[in-house]
Amino acid sequence: MNKKFAFYTSKIGIIKITYNKFLEKIELTDRISEINERSSLSDQVFRDLEKYLKGELKSFKAFDIDKLEGTDFQKIVWKELCNIPYGKTKTYKDIAYAINRPRAIRPVATAIGKNPLMILIPCHRV
Repeated sequence: MNKKFAFYTSKIGIIKITYNKFLEKIELTDRISEINERSSLSDQVFRDLEKYLKGELKSFKAFDIDKLEGTDFQKIVWKELCNIPYGKTKTYKDIAYAINRPRAIRPVATAIGKNPLMILIPCHRV
């Protein structure tokens, strides 16, 4: 299925949302580089991001980790990131222990770095 791209200007810069039937990726960019195809899905994601940045929203529901592109291990790590409460932080080691892979601290860090949904999957809390 063809990917679509939606661009929004926010207080943190230009946000690029990649989607088809489902949300695939959120990233910051310095310019609009493709056709801007906003949709009800991308509009809702952007509204939720803006509410989060204002402190009005604490978690997100507009995505399914199982539908994201990534390895099984990455998805396990990303799901664990979603368990970190708003306003709290964890270490790579904490995440490794939480997924019962205490020796996988570096792979956990790598998986967190591959997170396709910035802010929605709260890698900024690690």
